[in-house]
Amino acid sequence: IVDEWVKAYKEEPKTFRFGIALKDSDELIGAIDVVGFNDDCPEIGYCLSRKYWNNGYMTEACQTFIKYLFDIGYKKIMICAKDDNIASQRVIEKCGFSFSHKETRSPWSAFKPETVVINHYELNKN
Repeated sequence: IVDEWVKAYKEEPKTFRFGIALKDSDELIGAIDVVGFNDDCPEIGYCLSRKYWNNGYMTEACQTFIKYLFDIGYKKIMICAKDDNIASQRVIEKCGFSFSHKETRSPWSAFKPETVVINHYELNKN
């Protein structure tokens, strides 16, 4: 997967993808990245090993990534989560995003063919 990430950096100048590692051991436990752009506004996506859920790691990583994107010049950041993913919605709210709208998406992704309701959120630079 790292080879694919390096290739993306070479081919697409707007590639932003980072691993999330534990500070004490450097163990890779997740990733956070820009999954796309809407009107030149980045949309964040993330994943974290289930073993590390509910420890504040994703909130910390998301807050750091948001700061980075604002520091390099973006004025608005977007993120979305499945309506039933309460844990992700908590991370999103802790990071200061505001609810924008709901969308029904079918399929959810190329890997998950089910129909889902997605909540969209936005965060503007102060």
